[in-house]
Amino acid sequence: MSLTEMAQRGMPKAFMAQIANNFVQAGILTSKEGRGGGYTLKSKPDQIKLRQVLEAVEGELSPVMCVLAVRRCPAESICGQRVMMKKVTSKIGAVLDSFSVADFIKGWSIGK
Repeated sequence: MSLTEMAQRGMPKAFMAQIANNFVQAGILTSKEGRGGGYTLKSKPDQIKLRQVLEAVEGELSPVMCVLAVRRCPAESICGQRVMMKKVTSKIGAVLDSFSVADFIKGWSIGK
């Protein structure tokens, strides 16, 4: 699908270009420029996990920033919540990894 086709469906073209670029960088989409170009899935929908899609848009997912490797908290060594939040983050990731784009598409069509 091209960005023009996305825009015709009511999606802002500049926003979709940014999202599509994130998906290309994450290895979810391939892009082809020029006439007849556009974006296609790099893998089958059942092989693309929902976590990959969300992280391509939002970055690494966590309910609190202090558990991400790039963020350090000065109270890390005495914080009783950090260990629990690391476990929560892991569980969220596991749930998102249990769903694929194909599952998302099926759920979407059921809701209509």
